[in-house]
Amino acid sequence: MMVLQGWGRVAVWAAIVMVGAGLEAADVRDSVVKIYATRRPPSFSRPWTRSNATEVSGSGAIIEGKRILTNAHVVLYASRIMVQAHGSPSKVRAKVVAIAPGMDLALLEVSNPSFFKNRPPLPLATERPKVKDTVNAYGYPIGGEQISVTEGIVSRIEFVHYRYGTFGLRIQVDAALNSGNSGGPALVGGKIVGVVFSRIGNADNIGYLIPSEEVVTFLEDVADGHYDGKPRLLDSLQTVENPALRQKLQLTEAMGGMMVWHPFSDKGDYPLRDWDVITKIGDYDIDRQGRVTIGDDLRVSFQYLVQKNAKEGHVAVTVWRDGKKVPLEVPVLRERPMLIPYLKGRYP
Repeated sequence: MMVLQGWGRVAVWAAIVMVGAGLEAADVRDSVVKIYATRRPPSFSRPWTRSNATEVSGSGAIIEGKRILTNAHVVLYASRIMVQAHGSPSKVRAKVVAIAPGMDLALLEVSNPSFFKNRPPLPLATERPKVKDTVNAYGYPIGGEQISVTEGIVSRIEFVHYRYGTFGLRIQVDAALNSGNSGGPALVGGKIVGVVFSRIGNADNIGYLIPSEEVVTFLEDVADGHYDGKPRLLDSLQTVENPALRQKLQLTEAMGGMMVWHPFSDKGDYPLRDWDVITKIGDYDIDRQGRVTIGDDLRVSFQYLVQKNAKEGHVAVTVWRDGKKVPLEVPVLRERPMLIPYLKGRYP
């Protein structure tokens, strides 16, 4: 079982067991599969070798295009992947065709096209669920061999760090999720609103979904056969809540934003400078805590809009500089340059 430590809590990957109308419930089960993987991650104590093979299992959902959607951590470093459909005694060989380790998403294809006969794809929801919406999570967790269905409600939606410097929306639910659930779909009205990927291990019924919105972004990214990643600003920024700081920056009471205390680049043609305050991303105002309001009541980090608005390597912003508003096009990157990059499924 993989465990992530953060902020005094333990987040456990829910996925792994060691060893356009929506569909009705019975149809949903036909579109959920169990995934078996033989994984050989690198050995960090002996980096010239690989770890011993480990058998793990997770869940997945059949989606449009005769593909299976699951979590990256179920199939990362897998030398062999098999999938088994609900009600079938047979396992079919599968392979990874696209993977986003940072967002914990992966796409599989199977070797036998007849696998999808009488197994309709699950549609992806086009809207985010609302807090208090009832969701049903399907998958193959520990405790039995048959498909499991659990029910819960949406508790909150936030913009958070996933892995490897990647940020995205995350849905919290109170459905019972356990090892083996990860990669399985969570549905509202017969449509996938999220993909199960983790839970908090030392708390009761706090599980997390990757929203369908993030799944769509992933699918659009890999349509060309390559995963590029999500753009973001890499400048060092801080909020403008401090009264003394606001006075120095000549901010009015209504103004918010994020202050640049160290630009990403010190080249002369780089658009941002020390003490600039980014007040807008596109047409959206940033509040003094660095958040923007999306829809009626969803407040998330301004970086969410950077991901949505970036085009051709730049994002349009408005900065407050020396008492004046200045429109700028600021470069964005999909990955922070590092001396020793993350492996992300590669071997050293």
